[in-house]
Amino acid sequence: MQTFDQHLLDLLRANKISVETALAAATNRADFQTKLALEGTAPESEVTDEKPLQNYEIESDVRF
Repeated sequence: MQTFDQHLLDLLRANKISVETALAAATNRADFQTKLALEGTAPESEVTDEKPLQNYEIESDVRF
């Protein structure tokens, strides 16, 4: 089981949706922006000088 925002992140990582679309659909935009910033995928206008905590490896998923 996963949250809607976690699924949005999965879709974003798989390049199925844009960052703007994910932000527009997120249940809590501020929390979602924080998650994006930690991953280093925040939109250019909202990028901070903080480094991502870790890099993510995305495994192939046949659902997409």
